[in-house]
Amino acid sequence: MPKQELIIENPFEDEQTSIEYSKADPVYETSAKAAVDFVNPIEHGGADGIVLDIGAGTGVSSEIILNAGVKNLYLIDPAAAMLIQARERLGDDQVK
Repeated sequence: MPKQELIIENPFEDEQTSIEYSKADPVYETSAKAAVDFVNPIEHGGADGIVLDIGAGTGVSSEIILNAGVKNLYLIDPAAAMLIQARERLGDDQVK
């Protein structure tokens, strides 16, 4: 039997899907804020500590992390289109 290549497409690579996702339910923002408040990145690493937002998506959680006072935030997401939305939300100088 010939070996088949498995191709998995990320639906969030589509720009329109990413734009719609960036208008996510406000409940997500509330839960993200609660998570950031609970973890308190400033308490653990200080304002100058490095925080990685893995699976950053459109930057909803990233915005909350920045508002908490973190200065060195790096966003990681497998979908470039999602990071474009994050850049629009946060500004070019905030997305690393």
